[in-house]
Amino acid sequence: MRKVLFLTAVLAFVGFSNAQQKMDEKSLETTEVRNNFEVWSAELNLSDSQISQIQSINEKATQEKVAIRTKGTAKDFQEISDRQEKAVHAILTEDQKIKVKEIEAKRNQIKLQNASK
Repeated sequence: MRKVLFLTAVLAFVGFSNAQQKMDEKSLETTEVRNNFEVWSAELNLSDSQISQIQSINEKATQEKVAIRTKGTAKDFQEISDRQEKAVHAILTEDQKIKVKEIEAKRNQIKLQNASK
C-alpha cells in the first residue's frame, strides 16, 4: 500500500512539475511523465479501461492541486495524494498490486545503490 502511494505521489509530483512549466499537449506527449506511465502500465499489463480510469484519476488530482496551489497546505496536498492513491489501488487487480510492490522494491533497491555510490 505504501509503495503504491509512493508511485502515485511520484507520478503526481512529476505531473505537478510539468503543469508549472505550462507545456502544451504536443510537448507533454514526449515528456518523462507519459513515458513513466506507459512503462508502469506495460509492466502491470493494465487494460485499456484501467489506463483510462487511472489517467482520469491523475488528471483530477492534478487539477485539484492546481486549484489549491496558492492557498493550500501540505496537508491538503497530502489528502489529495492519499485519495488518488486509494482510487488507483482500487482499480488494480490483486496480481497487479503484487507487481506494484515488486516494482517499488526494485526502485528502492536502485535508490539505495545509487545513494551508496
